[in-house]
Amino acid sequence: MQPQQHTGRDSDLEAAASTSDALNASSERIQQQPLLMMQEHTPLLHLDKIQHFHQQEQHESNDDDMNHNNYDQQQPTTNSNNTNNNNNNNHHHSSEIPKGPKLSPRFKRKIFIKEDSHKPLVSSSSLISIPVVPVVDLPSAALSITKILAIYTGGTIGMKKFSDGYHPVRGYLRKKLAQLSQFNDARHRKLYLKMAGVINDQDTEETERAKMDQWFSTPRSDDGCVALYQLLEFDPILDSSNMGYKDWVKIAQCISDHYDDYDCFIVLHGTDTMCYTASALSFMFRHLAKTVILTGSQIPISQTRNDGFDNLLGAITIASKLYIPEVCVFFHNKLFRGNRCTKMDAGDLSAFDSPNIAPLVKLGIDMEVNWALIRPPPGQNQEFRMIPISNSNVGMLRIFPGISTSLMSNFFLPPTEGVVMLSYGVGNVPSTRSDFLKCIKEATERGVVIVNCTQCFKGAVSASYKTGSVLYELGVVSGSDMTPEAAVTKLMYLISCDMDLEEVKRLLTVDLRGELTKVVPVSKYSLRERGFVSAVCKALNFHGGESDMKEVSDALLPVIMCNLGAIGAVDEMRRLLEVEGVDPNIQDYDKRTALHLAAVEGQLNMVQLLVEYGADINCKDR
Repeated sequence: MQPQQHTGRDSDLEAAASTSDALNASSERIQQQPLLMMQEHTPLLHLDKIQHFHQQEQHESNDDDMNHNNYDQQQPTTNSNNTNNNNNNNHHHSSEIPKGPKLSPRFKRKIFIKEDSHKPLVSSSSLISIPVVPVVDLPSAALSITKILAIYTGGTIGMKKFSDGYHPVRGYLRKKLAQLSQFNDARHRKLYLKMAGVINDQDTEETERAKMDQWFSTPRSDDGCVALYQLLEFDPILDSSNMGYKDWVKIAQCISDHYDDYDCFIVLHGTDTMCYTASALSFMFRHLAKTVILTGSQIPISQTRNDGFDNLLGAITIASKLYIPEVCVFFHNKLFRGNRCTKMDAGDLSAFDSPNIAPLVKLGIDMEVNWALIRPPPGQNQEFRMIPISNSNVGMLRIFPGISTSLMSNFFLPPTEGVVMLSYGVGNVPSTRSDFLKCIKEATERGVVIVNCTQCFKGAVSASYKTGSVLYELGVVSGSDMTPEAAVTKLMYLISCDMDLEEVKRLLTVDLRGELTKVVPVSKYSLRERGFVSAVCKALNFHGGESDMKEVSDALLPVIMCNLGAIGAVDEMRRLLEVEGVDPNIQDYDKRTALHLAAVEGQLNMVQLLVEYGADINCKDR
């Protein structure tokens, strides 16, 4: 569902007072401001009464005092070995951020300023104590403000260069971001925070300043989008090669704890295991209705020539402009589904790729969005849940010529409960070696779950060859076209869930989060079936080339969707939504959706189906 873009006349925001001194003072404060630390029992902010407003909702706000000089002393220290073991959504901090109002899972929280609104947000008397250049006049274009929580777990992007190489330093990334105008619009930050409801008239000067120092703001884009974001830093900062499943849960728990307080989440992460973390998060997040983007860099953002600048700015841009309710990886101008990508190059800036599915978004001169691939949001009655991974008794075994059975036998011994086996080509193994097959059979009979995936970067396993089909006769499960990272984290997740062995095997073959390609019967309305579209092209006297095929498909889709909605063809509609990945909110020439037609015609089952798949009940036709 493509969000509405708010465009308007370009105009500079008028400053109510000048002063480079005020700007410099603000920049110094934000660089010196102690970091938000991610610790097990540490609240994100030491401001108990920060209010979060939704459009047209008002909340009372109370003044709180906070001593900036003692900020670090107020934060309890946490041992790095104390991983979050409270893996449920009911854990509370003694002074955690107050939860904002419950949002519809399909929409980001945005604050819109009408084009004809020019009422000053601050009084002249309040300008005396404002540490940044205050802004009186509102921009002429409507504003769309998105709140983002950026979580810095570690990695190259925030490292500092020393004589012996790059090392992570606490607070260094925050300092560098404060110096970059694209990441820190100090001139207008106060205005945007007031519009977002973070700062209110009841705040004392000290409280207001404390709130401002906790937030960054990007400059307003041409289409009126602004991102307000907070930077949260893990303690300790981790190299991604040192991460394990407990660190994945720690990240997931952090997002879960603050899920209602932000519109989107960005995780700054090392590149070595980024795809493992992205895959794990995708499985742990059930009914995810917000955008989660992992990014990092090959060169630190502190260096003159670096890729961290574009990667972070691109992630913020996508998070603030597009609604993509998935866990994603953004790298080198491409947004990938997190559980579909893998690191392909150790030294190139284009380090990641998604071999079996196209990127969701490409950033060039224009933003190219592949909406057909983006998964629909959860239904209104499907609440977000974080289900932690708690079992890591899973291994990965790469088959090679002459592999010994003694090595394999030991690999399958307890406590091993699951193994991702990387076989040749389309899933082949040495089928003439009886000792090899016996080892596999004994393991599956003991209850070890074995998933067969290909060693190739691209493609899927298949039972077409005898050398591969023999595995499935022994109880091995097909991994289809899953990446090794997705397969191993999915296996960990399913084994952690309270379900029997056969259910684990069944769900491994089911597409849970877009991690594998489903093989299903083709609908008679399928736009992937070339015969259907080719027939229409022929009837219209088109040549039937790729461009014609796409043009006809795009033109037919709204008509087909509205027709199915009107006649109540639930099965065909379900196939389009599930198999084709069609957006349920696609509109025809009158801006009508399938939900409009289904409601008018009294197709109750169709209405329920469309709402379940994220149809917008507030969408208006022409």
